[in-house]
Amino acid sequence: MNRLQKCLSGLCFGVVLVTASDAYALELSEQTMDVTVSNAYVSQYLWRGYDLHTDNMGYQPSIDLTFPELFYGIDLSLNWWASFPLSKGNETAKEIDYSVTLSRDIIDQINLSAGWIYYDFFVQDSGIADVHEFWGSLTWTLPLDISTTISTTGTAYYDFPHEESGPENGWFFAWSIDLDTPLPDWVVFQEEQTISYGVVIWSTDGVAGTDPAYFYSYDLYAATSYTVGEYVTINPSVHYVLINETSINTEDDEFWTGVTLDVAF
Repeated sequence: MNRLQKCLSGLCFGVVLVTASDAYALELSEQTMDVTVSNAYVSQYLWRGYDLHTDNMGYQPSIDLTFPELFYGIDLSLNWWASFPLSKGNETAKEIDYSVTLSRDIIDQINLSAGWIYYDFFVQDSGIADVHEFWGSLTWTLPLDISTTISTTGTAYYDFPHEESGPENGWFFAWSIDLDTPLPDWVVFQEEQTISYGVVIWSTDGVAGTDPAYFYSYDLYAATSYTVGEYVTINPSVHYVLINETSINTEDDEFWTGVTLDVAF
């Protein structure tokens, strides 16, 4: 290859490189970011069947940053979430979670998601209490008619301690089924209001010293939402939880309610 050919090849490579860089920069400049700030109040904090606030109320704020289709059609979400008991005697249950989630629709009706969560029980010794969790889920959503959908999700969670002195590592498994349908005309407070109800079933191979338990918790729930203006949504929900593993919860059943105020930008 002579000097002229080398110069032309180098020039072409430089043009391609600059063009690709400019295209990627333009793509990033057009990237949107969705921000949601939430404030939730729950009558009790029941996490996978565990009663973490011993039948007492909790305040649970969160901030979520989502970058839709950031790369290869994958949504990236960064989340900060916290839980604060609203009664004395549960101070050690104060918790802050940091999480990263990747999500992509494989086809129109199937979504694949995965993520990482760091559970920070900041009042306690992090070497004893804090936990990391990796998880993955597959969701299949099927439209039943023009306004009703049914979906089912299978999720696996792997928990391991922040330090060797922490809780025993292990797996949680969840299977859920959810139905979204319009509310009857006589209870609708706004146009196109829907109700979501379903069940989440939990299993574990024995995490943090608990016994292995399969189908140990059944969380039956119903939820709806109310839109207020352009940015605000109010989301009430009710839950009835059946539990059959005493190493996780000594109660046979639990009932709790919650309401979340979302502000989205």
